[in-house]
Amino acid sequence: MRLVRDIALSVIAGLLLTASFPNLNVWFLAPIAVAVITWVQWRSCGVRAFFMGLVFGLTFFLSLMPWLRVIGTDAWLAASVFCALWVGLLGWATSRLTRLPLAPVWVGAAWVAMEVIRENLPILGFTWGRLAFSQSSSPVGGFAAWTGAVGVAFLVAVIGALLAQAGRADTWRRTAVPAAAAFALLILVGVAPGPELPSTGSLRVALIQGGTPQTGLGERDVRREVLASHAAVTLELGSDVAAGQTPRPDLVLWPENSVDFDPFQDVEAARTIEEATDAVGTPLLVGAIMDDPEDPTLRANVAILWQPSSGPEQVYVKQRLVPFGEFIPLRSLIASRIDRLDRVRRDFAPGDEPGLFPVAGAVVGDLICFEVAYDAAIAEVVAGGADILTVQTNNATWAGMSQLNQQLAIERLRARETGRSLGVAATTGATVAFDPRGEEIARLPIDDVGYVVADLPRVEVRTPGSVIGPPLTYAAIALTMIGLVLTWTPWSRQALTRVEA
Repeated sequence: MRLVRDIALSVIAGLLLTASFPNLNVWFLAPIAVAVITWVQWRSCGVRAFFMGLVFGLTFFLSLMPWLRVIGTDAWLAASVFCALWVGLLGWATSRLTRLPLAPVWVGAAWVAMEVIRENLPILGFTWGRLAFSQSSSPVGGFAAWTGAVGVAFLVAVIGALLAQAGRADTWRRTAVPAAAAFALLILVGVAPGPELPSTGSLRVALIQGGTPQTGLGERDVRREVLASHAAVTLELGSDVAAGQTPRPDLVLWPENSVDFDPFQDVEAARTIEEATDAVGTPLLVGAIMDDPEDPTLRANVAILWQPSSGPEQVYVKQRLVPFGEFIPLRSLIASRIDRLDRVRRDFAPGDEPGLFPVAGAVVGDLICFEVAYDAAIAEVVAGGADILTVQTNNATWAGMSQLNQQLAIERLRARETGRSLGVAATTGATVAFDPRGEEIARLPIDDVGYVVADLPRVEVRTPGSVIGPPLTYAAIALTMIGLVLTWTPWSRQALTRVEA
């Protein structure tokens, strides 16, 4: 009976965690989900805790990422199993760390360590579904400005573990203390003021959402139409500027894949971009695909800063590529067995420099699509001097699915974390602008075709979270390792043998 109960609770915990993310976005369910699964794993047998973590992780990722079925059911299942295995390892660690004093702190560190390792694995690193990404609209999410996204995840996990400890206690006093600590933490974080973010001016940015005639995997088959539609919207913007109906922007932002071929090789594409740029009289940041100049067998996903009259000035090459979307791991072994991988005929090459573009006195830190979910990508552009952030994304593959709002939540959290305004240009949506506090200041409805112009406040000072967030990741890993070592020391063996039957 206990096995059935624990499996049921693990499934419930996974569903609760999914509900804390968009589209439902019930943020306070995240610490409750952590509490339920930690309660199940508390001082449990390691193998049992691993299994319960696997059940919890599978339930969570399968229900969080059904949009992956657009690529294929096998991709959805494989990604979910891969991520769930790491949650299973977290469960094993939880079963040991909960035998130490201050167990909730050790559990919080272990959650962060698991997420950081999963994100930064070579080739297969995948960051979707991190605890912090459920908190973009919550009071806890605002604490990212002080601690970074890793600090938010740590807080959510600690609060959940405190609630689990309270649920496991055998006296009212042992229940009251951790429960009170959990609620005190939540209240403290909720009322804590954010850091001062003095503005040094603003950058007026026009965000273009040109749409695409097809969505899903078929959107790549209408590349010329996508370029034409984004150019048409930009020409409309130029006409409105010339007529005095719209103020002239300092920068025009096109989405990722708005030019899905190499404008350095394609004369017609280059001419179309030039006409659009000259019509507005403003630099245009283009999302394009180009051939790798060093290896013609490879391609690159790039942002090109295109100047009026003079043309392309600077290129940023996307650094963090999507496995099976932009390159095929072990291509020689698996590509011949999965027909749809033929769509990725040539692997993409990663860049090695952050996307930093000087524009009208500002420094624009550009990220391409899923890069916004990676802590290191954010840290690089902010450390490099970016006082505005932009994201170019092509979410037409996931049109009408929860992926759009899940990515939007990540983008909002990044604005709150870095204290930077953030503008997003998407082919089909959501195209949106956030201020440095993460408040939405402009938006185009999903699937609309058009543009929106927003004055994005510039902030040069760095938030504490953008400074200490990266070191905190290493601290969490070190703390987890120390905790696990302590569970094997002679003085702790007696406690470790008290495994619940």
